[in-house]
Amino acid sequence: MAKGEQTVAPLRSPMMEAQTTAVPLCVDLDGTLIFTDLLWVSLVQQCKCRPWHLLFALACLWQGRARLKRRLAIPTALNLSVLPYNTHLLRFLRAEASRGRALYLVTGSDILLAEQVATYLPVFHEVIASDGRRNLTGKKKAAVLVARFGTGGFDYVGNSRSDFAVWAKARHAFVVNLTPRAYRRALRRFAVRGVFPGPELPQ
Repeated sequence: MAKGEQTVAPLRSPMMEAQTTAVPLCVDLDGTLIFTDLLWVSLVQQCKCRPWHLLFALACLWQGRARLKRRLAIPTALNLSVLPYNTHLLRFLRAEASRGRALYLVTGSDILLAEQVATYLPVFHEVIASDGRRNLTGKKKAAVLVARFGTGGFDYVGNSRSDFAVWAKARHAFVVNLTPRAYRRALRRFAVRGVFPGPELPQ
């Protein structure tokens, strides 16, 4: 949810049921489905468990961010039960999957880590992610989804300005925890279908 904004549940009308199930729903991972970034999770884990691997991983940075993500992902086994999941979004995704809608986990995280999450949360039809060569964010992510589903042929759930490039090609936008300014821009530019809250703050 946009900071300072009221939560708005995803909208739906009975007349749209058949239409929405036919359109795939693509979901970002870092900052959207989980309130963290798996690059940093893997980085911290390597610092704690295999600090010497971290030196080799950082040496790959000159080859690009995708290569760094792959190097960190190879030895990382995620503790999936403790990741900070977006429970509001996850409830919605499970409901959509139960209706027969195809859900795709589409992320800039390396596919080795993204597939661990998708196995733990068995609602996704497929994982589309960075692969050690291609860093799947922003315009690159948008291009892959357009090639796969066509412009306007998918809905997309995201959480940041980098997702604007994807929402520009999507049919409907679902937003998670945008800043108020970014949220207002999204409302002006895209067909925002629903808004999900950010992480709950401790009392």
